[in-house]
Amino acid sequence: MPSIEKLAEMKLKLEKRRERLKANLEEVDNILEIIDERLRSGSFSTADEILEAEEPGVEVVAPKEEPRNVELLRVGSDVIASAEILSYRVKMKVHSPFRISLDTRPLRYLIRSLDGYVEDDLRMVKQGDLEEGAKLNYSVAEEEGDLRELRVNNYRSDERLKDIMGKARWAIRTVFSETQTAGTES
Repeated sequence: MPSIEKLAEMKLKLEKRRERLKANLEEVDNILEIIDERLRSGSFSTADEILEAEEPGVEVVAPKEEPRNVELLRVGSDVIASAEILSYRVKMKVHSPFRISLDTRPLRYLIRSLDGYVEDDLRMVKQGDLEEGAKLNYSVAEEEGDLRELRVNNYRSDERLKDIMGKARWAIRTVFSETQTAGTES
């Protein structure tokens, strides 16, 4: 029979897991509510109503999500970098002819931060708190060592999105400022 300490430890772990699962369920409920609201606002029915009323041979088309576009860095009339945000993905771009080197401390810090989120999600997958397909992943598109595009999929929460966007904005602004300063010193 397990000792009292072991039972107390198991109870604590289960309570923490229950809280995480409640938070996940709440997040799913919020997303479903947003989807239903979006469907209603577009003169559509709720997802439940669509499924109940669906007839064979009738195709149901959901509205396409419109991306939110955000400027990450603007200098005068030039947009140096921007982001396209969807509910499941953020795509950040550095616009030509501007160059933001990947081999800089600020961008390495940004990538390490993303790697930290990936590790957190992998842990949650192993614990059974997150499905494999829902874990954060990212990709970097480069051109001659310069960042062209950074895609982050499955950021999953506004808090994560704010953190990622804040770090990306800081990294791009810092590297751009340093290259401008270095260019004027020559």
